[in-house]
Amino acid sequence: MSNELRPFKNVGVGEFLEEELNARQMSVSDLSDRTNLSAETISSILANKQRITVEIANTLAAALELSPEFWMNMDARFISRQSHECRPIYTPANTKILKEM
Repeated sequence: MSNELRPFKNVGVGEFLEEELNARQMSVSDLSDRTNLSAETISSILANKQRITVEIANTLAAALELSPEFWMNMDARFISRQSHECRPIYTPANTKILKEM
């Protein structure tokens, strides 16, 4: 077992859902039929462009046998981590540069 650090990958609902669909050999059309969500909505989820609402979480939970809380929490964690990735990191070096500006 290696103690080497590996970069963290922020996995969104879309990436997880894509893996689930592949594992279940389901297409976007199949999931659309099962959930009554439009193929466009599912495609937006797959691209991590559609937030998971309570309604969508309940629908995905019923279709894929994963709890609504699972979907809501995964989406919330993805958005939270994404916002942290966009924050500037202040170090003594760049703080000095900012003060001089």
